Amino acid sequence: MELIKPKVLVLYGEGINAHQELLHAFSKAGFLSELVHINQFISTPSLIREFHVLAFPGGFSFSDEVKSGELLSLLIKEKLKEELQNFIKSKKLIIGICNGFQVLMELNAFDDFKDDRVLTLTENDHGKFQNFWTEVEVIQNESPWLKNITENFYLPVRHKEGRLFGDISNIKPVLKYKEDINGSIQNIAGVTSLNGQVFGLMPHPEAALYDFLNPHFVPSANIDITNKIFTNAYSYSLKEFF
Repeated sequence: MELIKPKVLVLYGEGINAHQELLHAFSKAGFLSELVHINQFISTPSLIREFHVLAFPGGFSFSDEVKSGELLSLLIKEKLKEELQNFIKSKKLIIGICNGFQVLMELNAFDDFKDDRVLTLTENDHGKFQNFWTEVEVIQNESPWLKNITENFYLPVRHKEGRLFGDISNIKPVLKYKEDINGSIQNIAGVTSLNGQVFGLMPHPEAALYDFLNPHFVPSANIDITNKIFTNAYSYSLKEFF
């Protein structure tokens, strides 16, 4: 008999390139994980009702034409805004990583998908694409995603438009870089909605699940933390929906 487990929808297609890693991260945590193409996601809005977590992976959706994440966010907002609002009202979870974070920011997902957005992710202050591992610190861990995570840990970053800029009064900064790597306000690396359900971050936890992935060979505790982000989501979903 097949076990009933929480389900996560992981988007792919049109330039997204970190979907397999993110799918693995959720599967490793216990989820029933399913890849859904962007076109199917947009053409069948009711599809997300079957899932407990919605995941926007990193990559270069629509080749980052115009602005990182903007074209995908425009398509989603036109077709799925109401479904996404209901998804959050149902106490379900959303995560966006790197380009996925940019998409969520363009959607204003951290402030109930409202039209009057006052926060953005823009080009790094040094104007360069960066690709390295960096130390991050937890500022707040009340979100289901970050429950019981208190220690600093290391994650890879790979982005050119990751500088957070604007009014942060309607979101919760939850992660910050130990060093200023891109000019982001208050060195913020990740934020959640005020209710903690929507989590966006520029670094890639899905690419830091095993010791051998880290070129600095930091202690194994680091992978315990990165895996915990996904197992936290699993535990929360089990408690809320089963």
